[in-house]
Amino acid sequence: MAENKRPTIVDVAKAAGVSISTTSNALSGVRRVRPETRRRVLKVADQLGYEPNLIARSLVGKRSSLVGILMPDITDNFLTTFVRDVERAVATQGLGLMIGDSGNDSQREERYLRAFHDRRMEGLLIIPTAATDLGQVTAIAKEIPTVVVDREISGWTGDFVSCDHRAGAEMLVDHLVSLGHTRIAQLAGDKALSSARARHAATRARLSDHGLLSAAESFSQFTIEDAKEQAAEILRRAADFTAVIAGDDLLALAVVGVAHRAGISVPGDLSVAGFDDIPFAELAWPALTTIRQPVERIAAEATRLLLESAGGPGRHVLLQPELIVRDSTVAPRDPANPAHT
Repeated sequence: MAENKRPTIVDVAKAAGVSISTTSNALSGVRRVRPETRRRVLKVADQLGYEPNLIARSLVGKRSSLVGILMPDITDNFLTTFVRDVERAVATQGLGLMIGDSGNDSQREERYLRAFHDRRMEGLLIIPTAATDLGQVTAIAKEIPTVVVDREISGWTGDFVSCDHRAGAEMLVDHLVSLGHTRIAQLAGDKALSSARARHAATRARLSDHGLLSAAESFSQFTIEDAKEQAAEILRRAADFTAVIAGDDLLALAVVGVAHRAGISVPGDLSVAGFDDIPFAELAWPALTTIRQPVERIAAEATRLLLESAGGPGRHVLLQPELIVRDSTVAPRDPANPAHT
């Protein structure tokens, strides 16, 4: 091969000892290829200095050279960070990103799914709503590599990546109990979402392991207005508990804000803990004790599964969270007395 000749996909296929179509699939991740074959092709491509012609690939393969992300709320801090990390991951593969924000509207979500299918995405990452259509997602997954992220779709048997929500909730309970709290309330998230249900159920179960019951419970949609309303509602019973575990950081920050306005000191009278570790958690005062989701690793694993699509049953990846202890949780002043009177 002449030194100034740019290596082609034919050169890569020949050197790797596989067909051109297999080489194309291994490089793009569009079709299912054995992981060991893909690794061999990528190694050869790197050795030869092969660079894909994305325009040609899109025209010939009728693919868009784009990965689609369908999410329920682009303003959600966790999802915003996830999108950033996915974009960085797919960019290393010469791919771009197209985002669909369903706004938690199932009909809008279905329209985005049809649009992603019609545009022949290289792959699709879905953070579902409570009403995501399993049949539609399953049908698309037969043609486009698809990974469901963070929230489960009942009946989905394909690839799935998430933080271990149950483990995170257990860490929060153990932390508060270790400080001496025995009367712990829950402001849980949306019961229609698997992640919120998992956190709520795990909190209850871990309290039971310690011989405790939830001192009070309430549920909230993951919106600012509902968070404030439900925080105010549960704090009407503030005399019954010394700590609150919130379903996410938004709910936790709402509790802190409502508590301050009601003259309840956080953490003096009431310890508050959240979930996600959004950027504002550290900036708030008091800085929020929370569970850090490994967003970068979730994005990396979801992208890896997408680009290394393989035959066989769906792969289920659960990543471990981390307890981040800050200023919003301390030992109760007197465990025998109400937190606020």
